[in-house]
Amino acid sequence: MSLKNTIKENVPGFLKEAWRNSQKLSKKKTYEALKNFVEKNDVIKRLFSEKVVDEHYGTRKSRNNVFHPDLFINQIRYFRLWEYFQTFYPEIFKDEIKVLNAGDSSGVLLNAMGKKGVSLDIDPHSVQKIKNKGIEAYQGSIYQLPFPEKSFDYSMSFQCLEHLDSPMLALKELERVTRKRIFISIPYREDTRVCNKEYWDDIIRKPEDQGGWNVKEPQENFDYHIFEFSAKDFISLLSYTGLECERHYPINYLEPIGATSVNKGSYFNFFDIKVKNG
Repeated sequence: MSLKNTIKENVPGFLKEAWRNSQKLSKKKTYEALKNFVEKNDVIKRLFSEKVVDEHYGTRKSRNNVFHPDLFINQIRYFRLWEYFQTFYPEIFKDEIKVLNAGDSSGVLLNAMGKKGVSLDIDPHSVQKIKNKGIEAYQGSIYQLPFPEKSFDYSMSFQCLEHLDSPMLALKELERVTRKRIFISIPYREDTRVCNKEYWDDIIRKPEDQGGWNVKEPQENFDYHIFEFSAKDFISLLSYTGLECERHYPINYLEPIGATSVNKGSYFNFFDIKVKNG
């Protein structure tokens, strides 16, 4: 038995219960803060409303509650990305600028940007839903992007690389089709880890109050994470490409991207990457 499990097995019951209660209280405070931010933000109401985002992130009850407030998290995440582009790259919203969103399963961000861009995803159902929003969308693999070299001024890929068994190949493909910059977000990790499939099977089926998703029968092709990189290791990965990370930040939700480089309970790391030979 591991040291962690030995300690866990020998902690008195009342201390376990006290710890669980403190976790519930902390999660409730976080949930209320996220909910309050969403309800008071006019841009979120206009561009990233519950109706807009719910189709993709709120369809399962177990993903929109105190333990898993994914709906609020993603409403704010989209807003922070949109806000970052408005602040630092306003030209990205112009008609003549070409933008690719690779691994885009919702079309939410491109829709908020005025449908000025191209969406690509491996899932045909997601692609069709995005097309139904009036967005140019293609089914394809991020490993073999169906576009000529330097087709886009900017490319982005959010919460995609952690699902891939060959993230380096994906990065090189994004580099191939991009002239200026690539924007990436991945899960926030202090230390890089390779995720065990059994770990995800356990998390998916665990009750919500134990940190799980309470999904008794996950889909056959469930979106497991494979690699979760620390910021330092992800930037090291870029050294094997023609890409250079100029800025990276944890997405803290209640602050704009770039307001701080300190993690305050972040779920995601954001990277602003220059294409050196664009």
